[in-house]
Formats: sequence, structure tokens, C-alpha cells
Amino acid sequence: MLLRKLLLSDYYKGYYKLLKILNNTSFNKFSASWYRYAENEFHHIYVLEHKNQIVGTGSILLEPKFIRNGAFSGHIEDVIINDHYNYNELSKLIVDKLKSIGRDHKCYRMLLNCNEPDVPKYINHLFKRTTETMEYYNDNIFYFKLNGTEYDIGIKYANILKSNNFDTKILKKIHENSWSYITNNNNKITQKLLIKKIESWKKIIINDYDEYIQLQKGLSEGLDIDLNLILELEILYELIGIFCTIYCDDNIFYRILDTSKEHRNTLSKVYNEFHILNINSEYTLITNPGYFNMHTIISDKFNFATFGNNLIKKNIYLKNEIPFYLKLKKYFKISKDEEEFIDYLNNDNGIYYDVEVIINGLKNNYNINLIDKDKNITSNIIERSDYSPINRNNFMELHNNLPKFNRLFVINYNRKTNILSINNSLINDDLYEIEL
Repeated sequence: MLLRKLLLSDYYKGYYKLLKILNNTSFNKFSASWYRYAENEFHHIYVLEHKNQIVGTGSILLEPKFIRNGAFSGHIEDVIINDHYNYNELSKLIVDKLKSIGRDHKCYRMLLNCNEPDVPKYINHLFKRTTETMEYYNDNIFYFKLNGTEYDIGIKYANILKSNNFDTKILKKIHENSWSYITNNNNKITQKLLIKKIESWKKIIINDYDEYIQLQKGLSEGLDIDLNLILELEILYELIGIFCTIYCDDNIFYRILDTSKEHRNTLSKVYNEFHILNINSEYTLITNPGYFNMHTIISDKFNFATFGNNLIKKNIYLKNEIPFYLKLKKYFKISKDEEEFIDYLNNDNGIYYDVEVIINGLKNNYNINLIDKDKNITSNIIERSDYSPINRNNFMELHNNLPKFNRLFVINYNRKTNILSINNSLINDDLYEIEL
């Protein structure tokens, strides 16, 4: 099997037959089209040749964007595989090659466009359609814009993962490593209490908080895995802890996310992708299937991020009726604005988790300390940092100079332009811009 650029001679190797073009296009017409293509340095068509026949093809068109100072947007199109060959296997070869061309030309994003009936075929790797979008950025950063009920969105997300050959054993490995971390950092009595409490929490969540776990239920059904595993991973992540720098003013919402060394190493080895999920244009979260938690939210109502501490005594944490992340989602969903959200948090006397919520509101910004209500702060500029003080005048300089520790990602969201800058620190420090 040979993967190479389209040649003029491919007319005689079944290229048009592969495209299912039924009219009898002459060689002269094909030749004229081919020469126009060959002269265009921004258009790349690749084919797979097997036994002197073209059995697969795909193309990428590089579009210079003036609004990005000439940076390229890559459009991947016409990914077609002969019906007698393995679509997933061969399309991966082609799309990976086209993505590498996009990376070589420093595309800030790559899209795959197709008609609605072809989405199930072309959903492998990337897709874009009228109501839903998947965009691929370098360094394993993906942007998914999904619509429907949260349950339906969970199933759609699962189908996208499966089309990219996602192995559910990854979740089991992350689960295993998370328990290993907890086991190594707690005595046996505390471990038994945690196991008992987590089992109790899962039952309460499934029975009493069903409306807030619809996305997880859809993901569970779509991936054909136990819902309890997904819920337990969310709880374990909360136990492992969140460490970060957070800053916000009228327009900027800046967040660095660090975690435990063990958790970062696990994600680096078994699943080093980050997924930006835009849910019904209502809110956007940064996550991946083994890291599914509402720790960073961007929305039209307000933005927020959590700063958690896994060093709190576990006997205190175990007093929680349910994990904090679930209350966070509940209060976010039912709040009309940041002030109502804050009231819900402040009036909940059943939160026993050493966590702060930094809120970038439309009216004002807030630092809410869930343990010590007296430390709640309201001001125009808020800083919560492991590295204080920080230079707020140049975020790129800040991004480059801060200690790395166990960093997972960095985001810088500009409310005014609706541009999210993000990196995948599991791979490198390069920031990519995404228009939400």
C-alpha cells in the first residue's frame, strides 16, 4: 500500500471510479483540472495505491486567514476509501498524513467538511457540519460543538470517541492508577472509609441527581461501560486535587491547571488529549473521558474555575452528602447569574471540601472560599495563584515563565473577542486560538 500525492497518471488507475463520478470525464478534462491543482501550493491531494489501483484519497486546502495575521486554516475534504477495504484503517493513514501537512504549515486549526448523510463515514478524526463541529488543533487538542439533550450529547461524544478507536481500557487504567495514588497517600482505615463512602455517593447520585448526570449516562451507554465507573472517576479526580493559577478582570479569564504528579503521569502515558466541549452553546468545559469534571467552565452567564486542595483531612471530606463537583453543576445549571450562584454556594452548609471558586462574572468577579465564608472577596481584579505575585500585564510572558510543576493545560479566554487560547501541557507549551 503506497500513500503519495495525486499524479496525472492516476486517471488510468481508477481515481474517478473511486470518487464515484458517473459521467465519462475525458483525460483532457482531468488533465486540465490536474494542472490547475498542481500549480496551487495551498492544495494537497493524496491517494493510496494498491495493486496498481487507487483505493483511497483525501485532500487538504490551506486557507490563509487575514484575521489570524495570515495563519492557515486547514480544510480536509473528500476522504474516500474503496468499499472493499477497511475504512477506519485506511482513512486514518490518509487523515494522519493530511494533519501532518497542516502541522508543517502551522495551521491554527483543521476542519473536515462533509454533507450530513456522510457524517458517520467521515466522523473519524475530525468533522464539521451545520449544527455540530469537531475541530482538530495541534498537540491533541479537539473542539467539539454538540447539540441536543445532555443524554444525546453523551452518546454523540461516545460515538466520536469510538470512531477514533478510543479504547475503554484507558478509563480502567486511569481508575486503577487513581486508586493506587489514594492507597499510597492514606492509611488503611481511611481507605476503607473512602470505599464505603464512594459506594454510598454513587447510589445517591444515580437515585437523586439523575437530571445532572445525563451526559455521563449517554457516555456510559455509547461506550458500553458501567455508569458507576464514570461517576467514580469523577469522584477520584476530586480527591486527587486541583492546583492552579486563576486570574480574571472585565475581559480576561486566565487559568493554569496543575494536578498531582501521579495523575499527570497517568494522563501523559495513557491518554494525552484535551477535549473542549461546547454544550448547546450554553457552556464550554475542558476535559477528556478520563478527566471528566466541571473544574473549568466558560459560559454566557459567567465563567468559573475551581482551586481545590486534596490535603484536607479525609474524615472531614467524608462528611459531604455528595461530591462537590455535582453541587457545582447543580448550582450552575439553576443559577441565572453569578450572584445567584454565589448565594447557593454560600448558603450551602453541607460543603466540606477545601475549595475556592473563582468567578468571572458579567457584573463583577468573585473569589468564594467554601470553607471560610469570611474570606469571600468581591473586586474588579482577582488573583488566586500558587506562584503569587504574578505579572498580569503580559500573559504570554507569564505563560512562558511560570514554573511548570504538574501542569495539564493553560487557558486564556477573552470575553470581548470570544477567543479561547489553550495549550496541552502534556505535550508542549504552544497556545492555540479557538473561536467559541
